[in-house]
Amino acid sequence: METTHLSDNDLERYVTGLIHYDAELVWIEQHLHSCPECVDRMENMQDSADHLQADPRSMTDDDDPPVR
Repeated sequence: METTHLSDNDLERYVTGLIHYDAELVWIEQHLHSCPECVDRMENMQDSADHLQADPRSMTDDDDPPVR
């Protein structure tokens, strides 16, 4: 049986609280309840979002020379 996974867009919207329809929220949460792979992806997105919120400067690459 092939499992259809949630899209990155769906997971990002879920992590950032941008799901506004109850039916869509239930659908995503039901899928996450039964799909460890999507849970892992969602947790990675959440970790990245938390890290960025804590220190936005951490997402820049200071080793690159300035663009002129």
